[in-house]
Amino acid sequence: MSRSTRARARCSRTYQNTKRLIATDPDLWHRLMERLTQHAVAFIDAQLSAGARAFQLFDSWAGSLSKRDYDEFVLPHSRNVFSSLARLHPDAPGIHFGIGCDHLLESMLSAGPKVLGLDWRTSIGDARRRMGADLVVQGMDALPPRNCSPNSPVATTRSVASLRSPRAPRLNETRCNEPSTRSRRTPTKSCSV
Repeated sequence: MSRSTRARARCSRTYQNTKRLIATDPDLWHRLMERLTQHAVAFIDAQLSAGARAFQLFDSWAGSLSKRDYDEFVLPHSRNVFSSLARLHPDAPGIHFGIGCDHLLESMLSAGPKVLGLDWRTSIGDARRRMGADLVVQGMDALPPRNCSPNSPVATTRSVASLRSPRAPRLNETRCNEPSTRSRRTPTKSCSV
């Protein structure tokens, strides 16, 4: 469950209750986020101590915020999660991922992850042009439906591998799902480079 879902206690496509809390009681918002940050760090610390080798902070709702609001109301807490876990587990790479966050990527990277997650709206190449060629990403680029064929994973792997960062050790995964297996969603390729 995302931090926003906890704050609003029910699902919403516009996050109006979360945004209302931020706007009407920013002190309460920050106190809530400090508590959630403590719990997130404790939970992720336990997983890393038990053998997990990486972690991901997933902000499913952050893309609904302006950059200014993200920087003021979310970034300090994300930064706290990454810095706390870096002290506890310096070898565990942290991944920062958000949906619809193209306008926030530089801020998200400044939170301190070793890997930046991209949704299908931001291409790996565009992110690297903005933030440096050695940026390590976990990316999801949209595939046109015409590319979903039995040979697509090979072509996709070659295309994405050409974008590999010198700091990234390997290509983790590439898949192509036929449209019928993803209901009406856009077929995607998913990889870490």
